[in-house]
Amino acid sequence: MKEIKPTTYISNDTICEKLQLKPTTFRKYTIMIDKQAPNGSFFERNERGDRLYTEKDVEFLEKFLELKDNPNFTLETAIITLLGLPEYNTDTGSVIATDTTEIAKDNHYITLMQNLFDYQMNYLQKVNETLEHKDKQIEELHTIVDKLIESQNTPAENTQITSNQDNSKSKWFNKLWK
Repeated sequence: MKEIKPTTYISNDTICEKLQLKPTTFRKYTIMIDKQAPNGSFFERNERGDRLYTEKDVEFLEKFLELKDNPNFTLETAIITLLGLPEYNTDTGSVIATDTTEIAKDNHYITLMQNLFDYQMNYLQKVNETLEHKDKQIEELHTIVDKLIESQNTPAENTQITSNQDNSKSKWFNKLWK
């Protein structure tokens, strides 16, 4: 006959200290895990409804914290991934449901990435149009500057001609009164 070993439960404070979590963060994570669990409750509970944590639960939480720090996982996807593992879920139907949920989430992320890609392409197109417009403005400014430089050289010659004409007029006028 198999010997039944009494289950040892670990306190919230001990788990928080071991995992280096604040009690509020720990409570948030456990609530999220319970919500994602197939039957709505992953952790055992006592008669009052308080959660009871075993060493297996602490291992689950440690793996969860590792996954959530991975940039490819959100809190929800980390929980769903772990709940799909055989050591934490013996119900095959829920594993299939988890796989379906993961596929749906993957499709959602693919859609989000496609939308982000489309937005970036539109943005780059607008930037390119703006740059082309600025290039045209720069070319117009170069043309104006060239004309101004050219016009600065031309009036100097005109000024000399005008001043020569003024001198000849003044000489003729002076001759008339002399």
